[in-house]
Amino acid sequence: MDALLQIHGLRTSRGPRQVLKGLDLTLGSGEVLGLLGRNGAGKSTLVDVVTGRLRPDAGVMVLGEHDYRPQSPEAARAAGVSVIEQEFEPPVDLTVEQAVLRRLDGERGEEERRALVREALEAVGVELDLGTLVGSLDPAEQALVEVARVVAEQPRLVVVDEASVSLDDREIAHVHAGVRVLRERGCGVVYIAHRLDELHAIADRVAVVRDGVAADSIPTRGSTPADLAFALLRHEVEERPPRPARERGEATLRVRGLRTENVVDLDLDIDAGEVVGLVGTRASGATEVAQAIAGERTSEVDLFAVRHERFDSPTQARERVAALGGRFEYDTQTIAETLGQASTAQTAAGRLRDAASLVRHLSIATEDVHGPVATLSGGDRQKVTVASASRVEQPVIVLSQPTRSVDVGARRRVHEIVDTFVDGGKAVLLVTNDLTELLELSHRVVVVHDGRAVADLVAARTDPDEVMSYVETGAAPAPAPVRRRRRRAAVGS
Repeated sequence: MDALLQIHGLRTSRGPRQVLKGLDLTLGSGEVLGLLGRNGAGKSTLVDVVTGRLRPDAGVMVLGEHDYRPQSPEAARAAGVSVIEQEFEPPVDLTVEQAVLRRLDGERGEEERRALVREALEAVGVELDLGTLVGSLDPAEQALVEVARVVAEQPRLVVVDEASVSLDDREIAHVHAGVRVLRERGCGVVYIAHRLDELHAIADRVAVVRDGVAADSIPTRGSTPADLAFALLRHEVEERPPRPARERGEATLRVRGLRTENVVDLDLDIDAGEVVGLVGTRASGATEVAQAIAGERTSEVDLFAVRHERFDSPTQARERVAALGGRFEYDTQTIAETLGQASTAQTAAGRLRDAASLVRHLSIATEDVHGPVATLSGGDRQKVTVASASRVEQPVIVLSQPTRSVDVGARRRVHEIVDTFVDGGKAVLLVTNDLTELLELSHRVVVVHDGRAVADLVAARTDPDEVMSYVETGAAPAPAPVRRRRRRAAVGS
């Protein structure tokens, strides 16, 4: 395999902190290289250097046969380097066709343009009207349009920077389809993700970035996601057992006849100290249910009660319902201020000590707890958001994507925070795209299909196949056919 990108001795600082400390990396043409690392290890800084957003302090990069040192993102694109970013801004005022072609020259005829867009969308495995405004699409469809854009551009090198963080398993499969098309065309792909099964499924090889250097390189053929976890953490990761089945008690949250744009008369109960996972396709209405209960969208309801107190609508119950995760809520505060909210200390010095302790426990990469949350990596910001809320007083918690962008090491620590909610008697409604996480953290799983709750499953007594059958069809999986052994004829008959 010919080397497409060669990096030697790359050193880069952000403010006073040296992030990349002599990193060496090689990517071949037609290779998908997975990039794995703890939050703050240097992955995002490496992406910024390769895509021209940040200039290195030292080191050499070679793209193809030529020195490569882009002075801007435009220079990187001119050299054939594209990026699909985690927090990309969708071009909401453009049509699907315009969005896919927006960085290509306009010298093609109308039929040629449309054929190119259709080919790119087909490669990703998504069907969309070319005249639809991107702003009217849901976030997953917007992400897939962004993947189609890159496929249409036919670059030499693509960086996929946690683009799947807001996608479910089926949508991730569409992203992977686009990446495989790029690989088949000889494009080199750097693929960054924290979900080990996802990274293992798409990458030919995984490089582990640790403390600013590429520490290991692991071929995915012949290895497992557990091997990747060991390479990252340098110790085995124990599987978290499912929560045991529990007897139903008196509901802390009672919802009857919830209706939104896509939800029809949905009922839901959650007991004190219980985690109920909510799952469904993006069009099913599952996310709308969570948003309505959190008071984040308009809805109608026949009954909404928290600890016997009835409300005319979920919006009126915001003082009783805490909505956590999904967005970075504290970017304007310092790390110490935000984490100090989880402290029981009565003095500022005590809260500062507790905040510093959480920084160490959650492996948050910072040298200054008085720095703003906005300076942290996406995963570290997510840790801060969830950890700061570990002492919320509301009896009901709507928890959205709690480990979004969080590395595998800190994922368990975030799960421990969810355990504190359970131990504290909170009623928790959990929404996550990660089905494994959903089954690990939930006592029960409620599946929403076509706007209705079609299954209420005990997490410890179900499996991903049963859940996905309800998600996709609204029904339980068909029983496997019983194979009957043929009776042998008696000897001499």
